[in-house]
Amino acid sequence: MSENSTNGRSVRGAPLAIRSWFGAISRVAPALAERQAARLFITPRLRKTPTPTELHASLLPERAMERRAGEAEVAYPELSTGRVALWSWGRGPTVLLVHGWAGAAGDMAPMAAALVSAGYRAVLFDMPGHGDSEKTGTTNLLVYIQTLAALGQLVGPLHAVVAHSLGGTATAIALGEGVVTAQRAVLLAPALSPWAFSWHFARVIGLPRARVPGMVARTEEIVGRKADSLDAAAAVRGLETPVLILHDPDDLDVPFDQGQALAAAWPGATLVLRPGLGHRKILKDSATIATAMRFIDTRAALTPSASTVRLTAR
Repeated sequence: MSENSTNGRSVRGAPLAIRSWFGAISRVAPALAERQAARLFITPRLRKTPTPTELHASLLPERAMERRAGEAEVAYPELSTGRVALWSWGRGPTVLLVHGWAGAAGDMAPMAAALVSAGYRAVLFDMPGHGDSEKTGTTNLLVYIQTLAALGQLVGPLHAVVAHSLGGTATAIALGEGVVTAQRAVLLAPALSPWAFSWHFARVIGLPRARVPGMVARTEEIVGRKADSLDAAAAVRGLETPVLILHDPDDLDVPFDQGQALAAAWPGATLVLRPGLGHRKILKDSATIATAMRFIDTRAALTPSASTVRLTAR
């Protein structure tokens, strides 16, 4: 857990009441402050995002949905995550689209529309605790990975996975651990691990630096795995799945060095710089989508450009 992993990022402070609370409680009850910070750390701040059903008419006006929006039951022996909202567009080889932390399936709809137009089946879904899926309050990276494993079996075989932000982290680990298989992967602004953001998160909520290791330890207890066992770069070393990583060098939400590090660890990875798009505009950018489509469609080759970096793991 390195404090340097978030250097250069802007600090958007939480409301003064929250910062004051963590400052005060850390002095009188540090263990309580760490537990409460841990729960807040794994509680996504949800945005209002149109569902794929609401976006379908504008993105694919000439096509009726192949199947109405539905729900898939995703059950785990150890976890109770409720029902997961699932959408399937088009027919053809299946591509699973994975949104990021505090995101929703609608974030991936522009990419899904391009896939359907190219003759693929696009499967979109809301992670547990997000969007139209059952509200669970807290969620975490392990839940993301287990959800991917369950959906991969439900809707697969998978031609490709396209994932954003923490969804990219989960995808990389799921592929590396062999719980998900796909012929190709496209990751948009991927993070290495949620724990890479622990120092930044502490600054945002006003948690003293001395309490950050305790917050991470409490989070590990809730998640059920050690932080260093959920590192995307470590998971993909030796992985043979072809991957395309696209990232804005000035991304303020997930620093570019995390995408670089993941690409360096992934044998044969292709890293494409997408400047000026930030963390979310990259999901709607037509040039980014076109680059991803050329990579996904194995009938066409990715044309290298000045912003393309091919990396070989050491």
